[in-house]
Amino acid sequence: MECEICKAIVSVLCGLLAEGVAKSVACDEACGTVCLIFVEDPIIYDICVVICIPSCDELLQLIISIGVATACGLGGEYLCQKAGLCC
Repeated sequence: MECEICKAIVSVLCGLLAEGVAKSVACDEACGTVCLIFVEDPIIYDICVVICIPSCDELLQLIISIGVATACGLGGEYLCQKAGLCC
């Protein structure tokens, strides 16, 4: 589940950064969007939020260090493996 959430975060985060959303609010917005798909199951939604914020912060730093265009071009699978969130 963590890997799937991670890939979803990358997808949304790259979209937000491409739109020029401030890095300071990008993770809050990304996690809100990603976890919304689980809103019908409050337990899974809560787990998503708990996993999402620290994972997103780590992914955001990784994306910034690589460069937004390059990192987002590499895709979620690569970035999530690099962050240790997918095997």
